[in-house]
Amino acid sequence: MTARLTIEPFQPALAPEFARLNRQWIERLFTIEPGDEMVLSDPEREVITPGGQIFFARVRGEIVGTAAAMVHSPEVFELAKMAVTPDSQGRGVGQRLGQAVIGFARSAGAERLFLLTNSRLTPAIRLYQRLGFEHHPLPPHTGYSRADVYMELDLGHPPLGRPPRAGGGAVP
Repeated sequence: MTARLTIEPFQPALAPEFARLNRQWIERLFTIEPGDEMVLSDPEREVITPGGQIFFARVRGEIVGTAAAMVHSPEVFELAKMAVTPDSQGRGVGQRLGQAVIGFARSAGAERLFLLTNSRLTPAIRLYQRLGFEHHPLPPHTGYSRADVYMELDLGHPPLGRPPRAGGGAVP
């Protein structure tokens, strides 16, 4: 699938796809919470305007996945609202979306990227580990009752599987 897969940045016309994909998986497994509603109802205000980005995975003209890079501070970004259609899961879509978010956060100067998830989502957790995220203690107030897993990626280190450039420093 990855040969036909393209990753695109946010366009206002894609906002309904961002909401649709996220609502589908959240409503299937959990409950939409106020934090979800805020981001899904106005992603441009909540993600793009503060300096973040939303990426979309497209295969043969159809949007099959999405993920957001949300700004919490100039040094700290969040990988949030990742969703991939059931038919596209396990085909590299989430990997490419995660890489897009990591690349965006790095290029924006972030030092750390974090995510919140749920322990029931074991395939997602394995994906995050492959992307280089490591488990850390759950903060006391996550804003989501379903969040029971907290992971971080130190952007000062090269991604897994890639050696540092000569002279040190992060690989962009």
